[in-house]
Parts: sequence; structure tokens; C-alpha cells
Amino acid sequence: MGTKIKNKELVIYRSSAGSGKTFTLVLNYLTLILESQNPFKFSEVLAITFTNKAASEMKNRVFEHLQELAKNDVNSEIMSIYAAQLNISKTQIASTAENRLSIMLHNYSDVAIITIDRFAHRLIRSFSRDLNLQADFEIEMDFPKVLKEAIDQLVSEVGSRADLTQLIVHYAKDLASSDRSWKAPRNLFESGKLITNEDTELWLKDIQELNVKELFELHNEGNKKCRLLQNEIEQLGNEAIQQIEDAAILDWIPRGETGWYGHFKKASDGNFSAIVQPSKSITSALEDGKWLKKKAPESCISAMANIQTFIESTYDKMNKIALERHRYQLIREQIIGLGLLKELKLLIDQYKIKNNVVLISDFNKTISEIVLEQPTPFIYERIGGKFKHFFIDEFQDTSVQQWQNFIPLIDDSLAQGYKNLLVGDAKQAIYRFRNGEAKQFVMLPEIYDKKGAAILQQAEQTFTRQIDIKTLAKNYRSTATIVEFNNLLFKF
Repeated sequence: MGTKIKNKELVIYRSSAGSGKTFTLVLNYLTLILESQNPFKFSEVLAITFTNKAASEMKNRVFEHLQELAKNDVNSEIMSIYAAQLNISKTQIASTAENRLSIMLHNYSDVAIITIDRFAHRLIRSFSRDLNLQADFEIEMDFPKVLKEAIDQLVSEVGSRADLTQLIVHYAKDLASSDRSWKAPRNLFESGKLITNEDTELWLKDIQELNVKELFELHNEGNKKCRLLQNEIEQLGNEAIQQIEDAAILDWIPRGETGWYGHFKKASDGNFSAIVQPSKSITSALEDGKWLKKKAPESCISAMANIQTFIESTYDKMNKIALERHRYQLIREQIIGLGLLKELKLLIDQYKIKNNVVLISDFNKTISEIVLEQPTPFIYERIGGKFKHFFIDEFQDTSVQQWQNFIPLIDDSLAQGYKNLLVGDAKQAIYRFRNGEAKQFVMLPEIYDKKGAAILQQAEQTFTRQIDIKTLAKNYRSTATIVEFNNLLFKF
């Protein structure tokens, strides 16, 4: 007697624009509901997307399909699609669809087709006490408004706080010296947006441990190190120029002083940006051996051969020192600005406490403190019900924290044999400004950026066993000519 093959329950649909992603998700959603003996099966399925408009469209399609199926029109295209998907008669499909439509309309609030932010809000509400939040907290959607208020407050304290005044003055000087606008508030507003990035939490925490004195010590150390490295580069440039002049080959160097010789001339003159980004002349000489003009005399060829090893070695030394100097220059330029970001973060935290608000940008970070530390059953107990299936649309737009917040829930679902579905297209990723990371979708079943978390490593093993990748290859939106052109373009 043969062993029954267990279904793979983590279904991934990779697709392109116009291939029917939302239709496919609705089809799988309703198939699950229509084939179940439980008339309230819909309450066990959480379907997630990213915008209210997309959630509304998905929900509308669900009810439109149920209405169409309930008509029992055997010639209907929708009926034919579902009949091919389900192992029951069309009459039975129509009867079940009518029943489910009535129940879902009477229990509309339990139809969990919602945005990812709304689900996050629901979780945070349930754990508000554990997170030291007042039960009546509000959600602040407008981070730029909060940031502007924090900057205004920061600027208003200049003059009354010596440490802050010192930071602002040096920040303005650094801006001016790097040919940027010296107006600190404008630049702070752009830099302040970094506070909402998921990957800034760790380094911002490190910066918060530094006091103003330590920040200036780092700034001064950067200045000092830059000057020392500048002197080394200039000295190496001078040594190379001396060797070239002693060899008497300058007249036979391609393009003369503007050729590869100019690389060392710029170094001796302190033009360090040209060292970090070398010209084509010097790279061509190093890679192709084009040190001299084609008709160079034998004496010049011999002289070049004698100094070539020295020139190549000097170039390598200069390059390494220039890169090191560039790193110290970045530290010098950014450290004061980071100190002001630290002050902004403190003011924003005070704003949240004072106004009893949670920034929507904090949702994912806050939830990760819940999901990765609490047992899954406890999370369900708090939110007042257990979802057995998770369907995520436009998966390519999830951020690292958003996806990792769902992983323990999906892992628990798969362990119990329940179906989960992810739909997406990496080419349509548009939420980078909200920390969306398309690599997560491309890498599945591997989990991107696990950081050694045991719970994520365990889930990755489950995903690898359970994954079933499908491709939606047909385009319903474009003509054959456009599809063929796109296929050729992406293949190229």
C-alpha cells in the first residue's frame, strides 16, 4: 500500500502585471470557503494587502464571485472556473455560494480582508498594556508633521542650551564646507526621515549613548585623521611624479599631463575626489598596459619598464589610503548630524508620550517585540480569535519587519496543515519608501535577513518543506505584441 503524499501548503504565485494576481487570490480564498463544511470558515482566513483601495477591491470581488455563483448559471465563465477548481457539482456550488454569501453579509465585520496596517493596529491594541501604551492611544499617520514640530522645538532651544547650540553651529559649518545649503532645519528634515527606516534602529541606539563631548571628539578625530592621510597621498603623488620626470617619459605618455600622469599630479595637488574615482586613462594603463604612445622610442619603453612596478605599487597604496580617508571624511561630515538626529528622536518620543499617539511607522517595530517573543497561541488569545490561513497580496511590498512579524503565525499554521498563500511580482515593487524589500519574495523559501533568530531559522526549514511555487504566465491586460516586447527586453 503506497504512502499518501502530503500537500504542500505554502503556495507562492509569482506573476507579472496583468496576469490576474488578485483574481487568483480571490479564487483560492473562495475555494477554501466553498469546499469547507464549516459555514464560518471565512472567519479563519486573514487576507492582507497594502492599501484600503486594494482591500476594498478584493472584498468586492469576493462578493461579486459569490453572487455570480449563486445564480447557478451553468454557462457562466466564473462558474466554469470554480467547477474546475472544486470537486462538486455546479448545482452544489451555487447552493453553497448562496449560503456563504448570506452568512458573510450578516457577519460582514468578520470578513478579514484588510490592510497590513489595520492588522498591525489590531495587534497593538490587544497588547497595549504590555507595551506600556494607554488604551485610548491614537495613530499618527503624518510623520512629516511630527518631524517638523520636533525640528521647530529643537531650533527654539538654540541659545538656551550650550551643547545643542554648539551642535547646530558645527552642523551649519559642515554643510557649508561640503557645498550644501547651510540652512540646518531644511537638511535636518531630510535626514530626520531616516528615523522611520527599519534598519536605523540599531545605529540610532548606539548614537544615543554618546554625549555631545564624545560626538565632537569623534568629529575632531575624523578631521585629524583626514589631514594625516591627505599628507600621505600628497607625498606618494610627489614621489610618483619625481620618478616619471627622472625617467624622461612625460612627452610619450598618452594625453600627456591629462593622461594617467594626471592621476598622480592631482594627488600631489590635493584633489582627492579624483583619486577615489580614477580616470579611464589610469585604469586603461593598469589593465591594458597602455603606458606609452605606440611610437615611443625604445629608450622610453625601457625607462617605463624600470618604474612600472613602482608606479603600480604607488597607485595601489594611494587608492587604499584615499578610501580610508573617504571613510573618515564621512564620519567627520555625518557625526554632528547624527547627534542632532539623536536629539530629534528624543523630542519625537516626548511628542508621542505627551499626545498619547503611536506613529504608524512604529507599528512593525512594536509588533516584532510581541510576535518574536510571545507564544503564537497567546497572540491569538489576545486578538480574540484564531486565523488558520494567511493570504498576502502584493507580497513584494512587504518590509523585512512586516514579513518577519507574520512568519511565526504562518509557521504555526503550516505545522497544523493549513493552507497559506503569497502572491507577488518583484518587478512591481513600489513601497521602498516604506521599507518594502522585494528581495524577500525573490529569495523564498529562504528568509531574508534572519540575523540568527532561532524562530526564523526554524520557520525557514518549514517553508522549504512546504513551499509550492506556481507561475501565472498568461497576461490578460496587454496585447501579444507588448508581451513579446517585454519578454525580449527583460531577457536582454
